[in-house]
Amino acid sequence: MLTRSVGIGVGALVAGAAAAGGYALDRVRREHRAELDGVDLTRFVVPADDERVVVADDGVPLHVEVDNPDATEHTVLLSHGFTQNLQVWVKQRRVLRDNGYRVVLWDQRGHGRSAEGEPTSYSVTTTANDLRAVLEATDGGGALTLVGHSMGGMSMMLLGETNPELVKQRVTNAAFISTSSGDLSHAVNWGLGRFGGVVNSMAPGALNGLASRQDWVDWTRRTGRDVERLIVNQLAFGGETTPEVIALTSDMIARTRLSVVAGLMPSLLKHDAAVGLLAYGTKPAVVMHGEGDKVIPIEHARIIAKALPLSELVLVEHAGHMLPLEQPQIVNEHLLALIEASVDA
Repeated sequence: MLTRSVGIGVGALVAGAAAAGGYALDRVRREHRAELDGVDLTRFVVPADDERVVVADDGVPLHVEVDNPDATEHTVLLSHGFTQNLQVWVKQRRVLRDNGYRVVLWDQRGHGRSAEGEPTSYSVTTTANDLRAVLEATDGGGALTLVGHSMGGMSMMLLGETNPELVKQRVTNAAFISTSSGDLSHAVNWGLGRFGGVVNSMAPGALNGLASRQDWVDWTRRTGRDVERLIVNQLAFGGETTPEVIALTSDMIARTRLSVVAGLMPSLLKHDAAVGLLAYGTKPAVVMHGEGDKVIPIEHARIIAKALPLSELVLVEHAGHMLPLEQPQIVNEHLLALIEASVDA
């Protein structure tokens, strides 16, 4: 997810917006402060049946978790987005596991419990190579469903470009959630209208400058947590959501170091996976997108669906960018339908 880039990369802009929205912030404090301060994020932790370390091509250790490891008839491999970690799938993980599927989750490099790479290693293509390493190391040999949210979906598309035969031979079907096949630098405006382009041009440089001051940034975050969560709520979600989900999303963003954010952001904005997406053209797929997504415009979902003749396009009302957490019932319903259709076939 891209919200931290906004919050830190253009600090003055965010500070001004927070000041202008003082009334809303005060209301959040009065109505939800106790709830937010009292949130127990351990409720989002699901003990894995099996934890593994998969070593990427360049030696970076990647944290991987597997549920129902012996259920090799059908594996579902879930890839999370920018500044998130595998916890974003908590509500899908439980349902898939309870339905008997083998579930593989992993933290992208520099996220969650995976190690950081060299500064020059961060690109969407590298995340695709990491995905290949995880896929090959955890392959159960049976049917395989790939699921990606935001940058995780981009990793899947670039996998189709770098390893088209692997996708052709091993992938049964796919789900692309709140993601894009390219042209983000012109399309993403962070809900800021014409000022969005300013954010895109300024943020990478600002982030690189702040990366060397991580301790100061962490202190600033802690002292301004109310503001941060208000901004996360406004940018990441498209409707009413719970304080727990807001807190989890904010926590995942905060745990991603600025050096990782700065390393990946230029590649994300230049991302072009139109060729890689075609590798999924013969696969059944579902494309899901929140109608209120302020991070990736809804038109990107239509472009993906148009490129995939066997896909179903699902546009979700009252939802923003964080579909897996914001509208888990809808996401789970369509994931299970996609998987079960392949079982029936």
